[in-house]
Amino acid sequence: MSRIPGTVMLLALCAATASSADERPRTEIVIGASLPLTGGEAKAGARVRDGYELAFAEAMGNGGLMVGARRLPVRLKIVDDGTDRQRAADLAADLVQKQGVDFLLGSFSTPIIESQSAAAEKLKVPYVTSSGSATSLYQRGFRYLFSVSAPIQQLANALMRWIDEEERAGNLPKPLRVAVAWENNTHGKDVRTAVSTYVTNTPAHRAAFELVFDEPFELNTKDFKPLLTRIQAAKADVLLVDAHVQEYIAMQKQYLAMGLCHKVISYGARGPEKEVRDALPRGGTDYVVSAVWWDSQVGTNGLGKSFVEAFTARYSRLPEWYEALAYEAARALFTAINPSSLAGTWPSPRSTGTRRATSSSCSRTCPTAARRSSTRRSPRCRRAWHPIRAARPPRRTPRSRLELR
Repeated sequence: MSRIPGTVMLLALCAATASSADERPRTEIVIGASLPLTGGEAKAGARVRDGYELAFAEAMGNGGLMVGARRLPVRLKIVDDGTDRQRAADLAADLVQKQGVDFLLGSFSTPIIESQSAAAEKLKVPYVTSSGSATSLYQRGFRYLFSVSAPIQQLANALMRWIDEEERAGNLPKPLRVAVAWENNTHGKDVRTAVSTYVTNTPAHRAAFELVFDEPFELNTKDFKPLLTRIQAAKADVLLVDAHVQEYIAMQKQYLAMGLCHKVISYGARGPEKEVRDALPRGGTDYVVSAVWWDSQVGTNGLGKSFVEAFTARYSRLPEWYEALAYEAARALFTAINPSSLAGTWPSPRSTGTRRATSSSCSRTCPTAARRSSTRRSPRCRRAWHPIRAARPPRRTPRSRLELR
């Protein structure tokens, strides 16, 4: 999926299990979600919850969802999966079979989405998620799994395109020595594939880039010094890392303590989070380039502006991509709900396999934005900040901004 566009594409929806309650006049729509409100992904889970709850509050502010000729209230039921993939799968079954929810919204992180979506598939209940960007999730032939999240490979590719532009503009050396370090999971492997493919896929790229370091690390790694020592020995110009927030914090602390410096450093989608800025030393996120699915800086008009204003009014802070994609996942599901879906007779998909669903996006631009947290320049490293917009052709602009295909 190259962007999150403005046109509504209804989810390619499938059959939902009908119950005896469907035979009685319906009085409300109940949507269930388990989220990691405790455990390792608790902070991310809370952000996703906030996005979901804003979408539901807005729907109820309009009197509920229009289903056929009448409006029905829509209620969100959230339970805590504790960042446990098996518990998440069990809770999905419990929400549907015992608590009577009509549809499911997704949890957070690829391993949890993997197991929970399999449970939803077995139950034949549509499952719409805002996370889960590993391509392997969507290669299982599932018919009930839908996502508004662009593949992580696409974000890595957008970042490489920006680096390519900087090199061609003379701002980075040629050939450019690239190091990639990645979590040893499906998410990390996708990033590694995107980077290694980009630097070798054409004669021009092979002349422009040299992959000098390519190594995995395990999730929950605490000591990154051995890995960073090998990265230092590789003498790379660019360091690209795929990591979860806690691994990013640990690695960046040790990177700074070792006095390392690269012309470009990125931890993929990590970087702009407040908890990271709070955890690192002052200036610890300066010059870190972040490629994310959405950023409040692009919410300057239309639905993006409305979303940012509504979120800020409700929570007294700016939203990040976690909340924005969760908000869109809920709105995409709302768009698809109709009398047929509530009766358990969803329109059949035009082809088999999982869909990536989009609605009239809150960003109204594209899924990828890159930013850094400071405008200061290091005397030793020159790292420029450019928002990356993956949906438009490249064009020359002032140093404060560059757009990529």
